[in-house]
Amino acid sequence: GKAWGLAALLPLAAASVHVPPWRVLPADALPARLRALGLAEPVAAVLGALAEWRGAPGEAPAAARGAADALAALLAPLTTGDGVAAALARAAVELGEAGPADGPPPTGLAPAFAVRSSAAGEDGDRHSFAGQFATALGVGPDDLDAAVLACWRSAFSARALDARRGAGTLGDAARLAVVVQRLVPADAAGVLFTRDPLGAPGARPAMRASAALGLAERLVNGADDADEYRLDAATGRVLDRRVVRK
Repeated sequence: GKAWGLAALLPLAAASVHVPPWRVLPADALPARLRALGLAEPVAAVLGALAEWRGAPGEAPAAARGAADALAALLAPLTTGDGVAAALARAAVELGEAGPADGPPPTGLAPAFAVRSSAAGEDGDRHSFAGQFATALGVGPDDLDAAVLACWRSAFSARALDARRGAGTLGDAARLAVVVQRLVPADAAGVLFTRDPLGAPGARPAMRASAALGLAERLVNGADDADEYRLDAATGRVLDRRVVRK
């Protein structure tokens, strides 16, 4: 998931590649909280029943919705707990003092954070659950706890459960880490593919960048068109571009 990807960037950060500071709430935090609240076995029972469900393929989304509704009711009393809340408060202070790559916020301006789900097996060799789980941008220090809860609850959404049922990974549904990262107030942002997914077989190695104004949340959600750039993989030279009307 995303936490693994950020960890892989640590050597680059040491080489002066700017990576905004971050902390991760590990994937075992949610299962531990479910056990503490006596919810682990009821949640496992609902997930197990969905895993054993054998119906017509077209009925699978409805089965996932039924399981999601049952889990939402079970998880109504879910809180992060004192330990996690205290850890988030410490993270807010540490990340706020560290600041993003371009320094801490101006005096008197509270830092903002990105709070991002990072599920076990989210981006693996066999399965991908990209876009299934919650992300919150521009989160203030006092709202980190609520944002983490939203990420945790998204592990049990109908979409996520249906995807995991099809992949046979419902047993990992509760293993959802959460990344808290200092948010860069970007003028423009996007996604860079280091290997062009639209490149023809045998073509010269190229990268592809998709970018939009602002934080690009609507871009990754598919709501906005993007400016597209194809770049030479060796030199970064722009090979061609497509700029959309703003």
